[in-house]
Amino acid sequence: MGYTIYFQDPGLLYDEVLAKIREGFLLFSKMLLKKGYQGLEFDDLYKIDFNNLNNLNNLEKVSDFDEFKANINQRYPTLEALIKEVLEMKPKRQSIIKECYMYAQQFIKRVIISMKSRLPFEENILLKSQAIFLKEKTFQAEAWRELAFNFPNIITRDKEVQFSEELDIFELNYKAIYLMHINSEISIIKRWEILSKNYGCLSSLAKSLLVLPYSSAPVESIFSNFKAFRTPYRNQLSVESLESNILSEQLSHVDQSSLLPQMIEKYFQLWEKKPQIQDNNSKHQHLPENLLENRNEERLDDSIQPKQALDGILSANVILESPISPFLMKVVSQISQHTTVENLIKPILIKLASDVNMAEPQVANLINFFQIQKKKLK
Repeated sequence: MGYTIYFQDPGLLYDEVLAKIREGFLLFSKMLLKKGYQGLEFDDLYKIDFNNLNNLNNLEKVSDFDEFKANINQRYPTLEALIKEVLEMKPKRQSIIKECYMYAQQFIKRVIISMKSRLPFEENILLKSQAIFLKEKTFQAEAWRELAFNFPNIITRDKEVQFSEELDIFELNYKAIYLMHINSEISIIKRWEILSKNYGCLSSLAKSLLVLPYSSAPVESIFSNFKAFRTPYRNQLSVESLESNILSEQLSHVDQSSLLPQMIEKYFQLWEKKPQIQDNNSKHQHLPENLLENRNEERLDDSIQPKQALDGILSANVILESPISPFLMKVVSQISQHTTVENLIKPILIKLASDVNMAEPQVANLINFFQIQKKKLK
């Protein structure tokens, strides 16, 4: 259960994933080994053929029944206590001792075989990508070259010469970079952002590998988060607004070092005014002049850009796409039942203004917005 929860973390990187699946393999495989072989490293344990434990090469390493019983009792002491309770209630069931440990041994063996066949212990990209985490004492030039070959969309032909030059220089400075990184608390994402000034191609390749998903869990989690923002009251959200909401929500629990300057810049670019393809007035040329003037007046109020909200004016679009919009829309639905908008809304808006430090012009603009909504509801 612990591993299931662990691998749902969207912030996991490939080095953490590989270390964790190797850890699980070691925990299970060591229960089938004799005491003298339980200190073997992963690479040595992985070579053991658990499909054929009766092989002469494996017999000297694999524990017999009594040794396995001692291993599992040491790991799970409650199992032995449960067996004793059963024997006290049913003394004739002496065979239960052998049955329990035999089935436990078969289960662990099947788990190890399944792990070897289903988990990516031998996945080439996963193994080679460990070079980008700067944890190895020796520089792995061949791993870098193979990664560049497997991602021609990152290291294109016109960048091959630059990549080779950067790789040679990086190899000369690797020891200093390695020591600097392991002795600091800077994340690997931030480290490659710093190194990008001198190693542009290597940094692009490393950052591309860092965003590769290790499972579908993070993607499914993001789609689940969409439901919290794209509600029935906010079903007209644009892609830009939805992305902004997601980014804002992630700021509270995401490592700030993983937010690159390009991401922040893109966030602010979302609110830049886009050129309009068609003149809005052209769609209503057939309307009477008085109706056209009213429509233009409403459009003028709705055309205030979110950027202007920073200067003291809150736009209608911002109101409708804000986290409190469900509450405000309920207020709008009640406007048609009251003759005076100010009497209904003003106390609420004043309370809201005090909560968010809203300026007086913003309150007035909100009241004006609801008056327009009242006309639309009529």
